[in-house]
Amino acid sequence: MICNVPLTPEQKQRSQFNYCCYCGINGISYMCLGETVMVLLAVRLALPDWAVAAISAMLFFGFALLPLGKWTTARVGAARSQADFWVARNIVAVGVAMSVPWSLLGWRWLAVGSVLGGAFLFYGFRAAGVVMSVPLIGEITDERSRGTQLGRSNGLFNTAATISLVAVSALMYWRDSIWTLFGIILFGAVCGVTASRFLNRIDETEGLRESARHPLSEDIPQILRSPAIRRMILGRICTNLCLLMTTGISILAMKRGYGISDFEALGFSLILYAAKSLGSPLCSLLADRIGARQALQAFFLCSAAAAPLWIFAPQNYCLLHALSLFILLGLGDCGAEIGKGLYFLQCVPQKLQTSASVIVSLFDGALTGLLAIALNALILKGGEALTAESPMALAKYQMYYRLALPFLAFAFWGVSRQRFLPSAPR
Repeated sequence: MICNVPLTPEQKQRSQFNYCCYCGINGISYMCLGETVMVLLAVRLALPDWAVAAISAMLFFGFALLPLGKWTTARVGAARSQADFWVARNIVAVGVAMSVPWSLLGWRWLAVGSVLGGAFLFYGFRAAGVVMSVPLIGEITDERSRGTQLGRSNGLFNTAATISLVAVSALMYWRDSIWTLFGIILFGAVCGVTASRFLNRIDETEGLRESARHPLSEDIPQILRSPAIRRMILGRICTNLCLLMTTGISILAMKRGYGISDFEALGFSLILYAAKSLGSPLCSLLADRIGARQALQAFFLCSAAAAPLWIFAPQNYCLLHALSLFILLGLGDCGAEIGKGLYFLQCVPQKLQTSASVIVSLFDGALTGLLAIALNALILKGGEALTAESPMALAKYQMYYRLALPFLAFAFWGVSRQRFLPSAPR
């Protein structure tokens, strides 16, 4: 509901509850039709490496549809806009599942198009929906409660995703077939539509809608003139690029480098989300204690640790190596999400947050997605060429991370360039 007066403490508390309910159900939905299941589906359909790696990049490339979210928010409000796009993204997910019958009918490129096109729209509608999510959280919280709310909502999402992944893994163990993946995606779409109902119950002020109506052209010069915001954009691009060069490729390397089953691959995704779930309160506390900038550097190193772990990985599958890898990736992913949200709210003046959310996300989303698709494809091809004579399937992915090290080092420099900001009052 859109109010013409500031939200009361009771309205804020009720809105926080509904947002947490949405996050919990959305966690179930995402694990049934998000990146992990899409990657497993693409591998099962024998899609080429570049196409599998591109699925992860679509998470950020989809931010190209952000202006559509601003346009919708200006008409129906932030919460209603996100709810509508959430329904659309879950309907689009069914298009990804349709790659199964296309592949079985022998229409390979149609299957590739369904996966990549569906993934783009799936993440694109997500981006359009969440364009106002950070300002909306700022609306239903105050400075003292923002870190706690971000940690709680992220924790609920990751906990629900972990439980959902346990169920998906058990189902794949019991009935390991491509049609099982098809059914899982359909179930996830139903849960996603259900989650959108809680978004419609969130209260907000007229200010968010008015802010969305403000022309971007008037705010862009002020946003881009700010050295702090420019450095924040660079830091977010570098953080996202690191995530795309580590998490998605690690799952691919486990699957094709060690030849593990879908059930085992889901097990490692479970470790990843369990680390994100259990680590959410810790990441939130750390960001509050040492500041968002320092926390982002620490969590970047957690994700970047995948490079040396893969370079010196054992040639035969080792459980301890896999556990260490995915725990660090989970903490890095979770911490980056919380750190970026807190840094944005502290760095960007409230009157510019709507426009900045669009501009910043276009840079660190769409631009990062394009860079990651090109860079990952180039480095994977390079790794394949340099290890063509190696009998070990893992060698290609180890070479990938050797070639990726300079890019990760440059990305860490970009994250370190963000300006120091004081922590929120306690």
